Amino acid sequence: MVIAQRARAFVSALPGNAKEQLETHPYRALGIAFAVGVGAGAVLGSRILRASISSAIAVALIEVGRTCLLQEVQQEPGIQSKKVMEVEPS
Repeated sequence: MVIAQRARAFVSALPGNAKEQLETHPYRALGIAFAVGVGAGAVLGSRILRASISSAIAVALIEVGRTCLLQEVQQEPGIQSKKVMEVEPS
C-alpha cells in the first residue's frame, strides 16, 4: 500500500517537474515506465483484451455520436422529436 501511495505521489508530481523527478528518483521513474510498458504489452498482446477494448471504444463513440446528433436535431426549428404530432381529421 505504501509503494502505491509513493508511486501515485511521484506520478502526480511529474507534469510539473519531470526532469527534476527523473534526476532525483531515477529508479522510481524506471519502475513506473516498466509497469506502464508491461501493462501496455499485456493489453496489446492479448487478442481478447484488444478486441474487448476496441469494441468498448466503438460503443462509446456510437453513443457520443448519437447524443450529439439528437441534440442537433432537437435544436432545429420546426422539428419535434419524441413528441407525437396531433393531426386533425379532415
